[in-house]
Amino acid sequence: MRKFLFLVMMVVICVSCAKAESTSFVGHKISVSNSHYTLVVFWPEGEEAPVHHTVFEELYFSRYPVMREVYGTTDATEVTIFFHHAPDSVAYTDGQSIFVSIEYMDAHPEDYNLLTHELFHVVQNGYYGDDPFIPVLTEGLADYARAKYSYRQDANWALSSWQEGQSYMDSYTVTGGFLNWISQTYGEQLIIRLNRTLHEGRYTADLWRDYTGRTLDELWAEYALAGQ
Repeated sequence: MRKFLFLVMMVVICVSCAKAESTSFVGHKISVSNSHYTLVVFWPEGEEAPVHHTVFEELYFSRYPVMREVYGTTDATEVTIFFHHAPDSVAYTDGQSIFVSIEYMDAHPEDYNLLTHELFHVVQNGYYGDDPFIPVLTEGLADYARAKYSYRQDANWALSSWQEGQSYMDSYTVTGGFLNWISQTYGEQLIIRLNRTLHEGRYTADLWRDYTGRTLDELWAEYALAGQ
């Protein structure tokens, strides 16, 4: 039996079909709440509840509140997960809704920290601006958060360490590894500040020099030197 570290926990299981308000998705629903946060899980009509949803519940209640509090760019206290059939997909986030491929999770049952990555997209709550580095940072920061707030030991996944031929523009684990090094070298407050300026549409490349005394290219060169 799974244990939740909450004083108040309510579970509502809808055996009949339910329709999600924000989509045309029709299926079964579980809603889990404590005194501050709610997780809603949908899965397709006529199917058993995905076995992964219990781990996702534990991950959500133990990781999302911490990330939300640290980064402070969303007021969202309710997140919805849709398990759907998408053989060519993994997961993606739209607002406070996270869509997870049933086929992917069946093939990769221990890759539950993909939810940590997607929950950080909820925390980001939108990044604004036209700098080409912004979409790179969007995914790099989500992978950085996946590593930092990992639930249990992540199976077959890790941030990249520096390798010849890489660039900070490579995104995901490469950019996430770079951001992790920056956090360890210059402090996590830079990452928190970076997230906020991106959300508020105030990001410029000057942020790096203002905080570290180095340009982005100089930081990458320092990271490369440390990794050699």
